[in-house]
Amino acid sequence: MACLVDCNKHCRFKTEKSSLWARVLSHKYRVQRSRSINLLNTSSCSSTWVGIKKGEAIVSKGAKWVAGKDSGLSLWFDKWLDMGTLGSDISSPLTRGEEEVRLKDISSFLGWKWEGISFSFPKEILMKIKATPIPYSKLREDRLSWSSSPSGEFQLKDAYRIANAKQNKSVNQPFSGAWVWKIPVFQKLSASFGSVVIRAYLCMHSSPKEQCDVSKIDWAILFPIAVWVLWLHRNSTIFVKAIKHKDLKAETLAKAAEMAYLGITEKHNQT
Repeated sequence: MACLVDCNKHCRFKTEKSSLWARVLSHKYRVQRSRSINLLNTSSCSSTWVGIKKGEAIVSKGAKWVAGKDSGLSLWFDKWLDMGTLGSDISSPLTRGEEEVRLKDISSFLGWKWEGISFSFPKEILMKIKATPIPYSKLREDRLSWSSSPSGEFQLKDAYRIANAKQNKSVNQPFSGAWVWKIPVFQKLSASFGSVVIRAYLCMHSSPKEQCDVSKIDWAILFPIAVWVLWLHRNSTIFVKAIKHKDLKAETLAKAAEMAYLGITEKHNQT
């Protein structure tokens, strides 16, 4: 959940650049608008700035810039194309002055002006550039747009998907977490609970697969039931002062088996 908060902070920093707090942070940490945010020694940075930096990785994947009239976006270092930044796809070294080229310097109502560029773009990249609309009549500023949203507004659900995919990539195990968003609980709980990789990594004696080797029940059922049983036991002990010496393992397996049976029966009745 913390990474989603950081992602939202980064989006606000990028879009509210004229606000007082964004200008103060930009001046304090010497931010160049067209480049990635430089994170200095974290011990000397505020928690807000550290969070903004952490959210950059998610925003760079889920959002892009939509150019406005007389766009000040960097041709090379701002992500204004769906494929990413031009600088990451160009291997040719830039000459002196080329690094500072903005979209407004090479785009016009009559077309693109490539005379000031020292090399030619590959045909595939040129086609993607020409397919990107640049406004010339409306006075619209550059804006950050969330790619998966029709309105361009920040999407928490998509940010969670990107963050979760990045986390699961480190353990080389995909996690299908669409069901998390259907649980009728607080958003904070669903986001934090859904970040858990529900596989046999939870058990030191099992191979990495979807079922528990002992109970033969899917981890997607067994794990949330175990959390629920533990939560009920904890509340009973603290608030009711009822210390019950239950076998939590046996209770968990019994409830999980019941849930699994009900799920199988429901699927059978639907077929």
